[in-house]
Amino acid sequence: MPKAEKAQAVADFKEKLNRARSVVLTDFRSLKVSELDTLRGSLRKAGAEYHIVKNTLLTIAAGEAGVDGLAPYLTGPTAIAIGFDDPVAPAKAIQDFIRQFRKLEVKGGYVEGRTIDADG
Repeated sequence: MPKAEKAQAVADFKEKLNRARSVVLTDFRSLKVSELDTLRGSLRKAGAEYHIVKNTLLTIAAGEAGVDGLAPYLTGPTAIAIGFDDPVAPAKAIQDFIRQFRKLEVKGGYVEGRTIDADG
C-alpha cells in the first residue's frame, strides 16, 4: 500500500473512531466471502460498518483518536465493526452471526470510552 493510501486509511479510521459509540474487534480467518457479506449486511442494518484492517494502521488511528487499550487485541488477522448509533447493536449482530454460523472469534472492543475483552 503506497504511503499516501496508508495516510488516508489512518485518517478515515480516525474519523470513524471519533464518531463511534462502540467498536468490536474480530478474527475473521474462518469466514468465506459469502459469510462476510452476510455479516456486513447484518451490521449495516444495525447501524454499523465492518472493515478488514491492518493492525498497524488501526493502532495509529486509535492513538490519534484517543482510543486507548486496543493494542492487546490487534494481533493476527483483524476486522473491526464500528457502531455509530446504538452502542450494543454491533455486538448483538455479531453474536447472532456466531450463533448462526458457529464461526468468527471476538477479540475485544471499546464501548463508550472503555475497553472490553471478548467476554465483555
